[in-house]
Amino acid sequence: MEKKFFDNAFDKAKNAFEIAYKKTGEIVSLEKLRFNLSSLKTNRNKLYAALGKEYYFRFKNSESLPDNEKNIFDRISELNEKIEEITNEINYAKSKRICPKCGAAIDERSIFCNYCGERITFDFDDEE
Repeated sequence: MEKKFFDNAFDKAKNAFEIAYKKTGEIVSLEKLRFNLSSLKTNRNKLYAALGKEYYFRFKNSESLPDNEKNIFDRISELNEKIEEITNEINYAKSKRICPKCGAAIDERSIFCNYCGERITFDFDDEE
């Protein structure tokens, strides 16, 4: 009788373990699917952004854009101007200037750009 009790207990424990193992596997599989889905969406959004950026630079000076796209282009241009102003303020505060060739921030007294090697000319009128 004791043997039957232990056999039943063992079978129930084994079944419970198998069910838990199966559920854990399902959860892991589901999480892998969610992670893959998230990665695919992230990659897709990066491609959307790259396509939009390419489109912007290709057509930013075009006069034949529809009004809704023209408004977006104008807003991007406004933001770019503000970004440039703030970047210049930060660089000025850090005693940096922008390389006219590659756009890198370099020491304000550099003769050559550390990034692209461009010879830098000084605007002495700006130092007043």
